[in-house]
Amino acid sequence: MTKSPLFMSCEEFERLGLKTLALAAGHMADQERTPVHRDLPEETRQQLMSLPLADRGLAPEDILSFLDDTLLRYPLGNGHRQFFAWINPPPAPIGVLADTLSNSVNATSDGFEHAG
Repeated sequence: MTKSPLFMSCEEFERLGLKTLALAAGHMADQERTPVHRDLPEETRQQLMSLPLADRGLAPEDILSFLDDTLLRYPLGNGHRQFFAWINPPPAPIGVLADTLSNSVNATSDGFEHAG
């Protein structure tokens, strides 16, 4: 039987999860020394818009590197701890972790009796 391209061993999931968590923690720690909002430079915008569409998915490490090198550097700002007067408050670190666990359960809310 052929495995789904979405299949991931528990060991791989843990390794990528720790790398993702490190990126999230680094992004949140950067807020101590970065401005609330950083505009995406026009040159970067043009580079992103001219990227070819992929024939197939990228390796998870490549996706994480792309996010770290490109997109996480230019947040909207509403996640910054000093951003106020917006509907979305900055994320609470415990909430980020809770969302991870909640997503791992993949619960529905359509009336079944489960812990979701």
